Order: sequence, then C-alpha cells, then structure tokens
Amino acid sequence: MRYLFPILLLLMACDQKKAQTASNTNNTGDCNIDVLVKDMSDLDGCTFLFETFDGQKYLPNSIPDPDFKFVNNQLLSIGFTEVKDGMSICMMESKIIDVHCLELKGQTGGVRPSRNK
Repeated sequence: MRYLFPILLLLMACDQKKAQTASNTNNTGDCNIDVLVKDMSDLDGCTFLFETFDGQKYLPNSIPDPDFKFVNNQLLSIGFTEVKDGMSICMMESKIIDVHCLELKGQTGGVRPSRNK
C-alpha cells in the first residue's frame, strides 16, 4: 500500500509531460497578429504585455531579439507559439507566448488602427 502513492505520482507526471509537449503546438504563422505593447510595470510582477485588438493580453515568455526595446503603445506584428504550461506572477495576461517573429510597425500613441490584418 505504501508503494501505491509514489507509483501513482510517477504515472501522473508522465502523462503531464505528454500533455505539455502536445499543448505547445499552437503556432500562428509568421508575424500575422497585430498587437499594441502595453507597459504594465506599475503592477506587481508585470512588465510589457502585447494587447490584441480584441482585448487579449499576451505575456511574452521569449522573443527572437533580446535587444529589442519595447515602448508603451508600439504597434507590432508578431508570430508566436502559445505556452500552455507557463506560469506568471503578473496574472493580467490571457496567454503566455513564445514569440518567434517580431516586426515593429510604428508608434501609435495608444490609438488602435481600425482593422487587424
């Protein structure tokens, strides 16, 4: 009986690894999502979030250019893979993402373009 619990833990851990691998396959293609950069650094545990035009907030887990300088209200086009098993302290995000494509489109002053491509 005392060996049953450790065996169950091992089995559950194996299933989670398979689920994590399968969940990281949501790829959006190359730079086809327009977002506004939002500076959320005034909230505990937050930095910059990418806000889509339908109100989704994406927290970048990784970006292709670590030297890229984010500024509030930048308009970007991104391509990303959703990280389903990621965790964050910020808790303002809708999704945590790994960005694989990042293009600066301009500085908007917070005004959103009327349409998303």
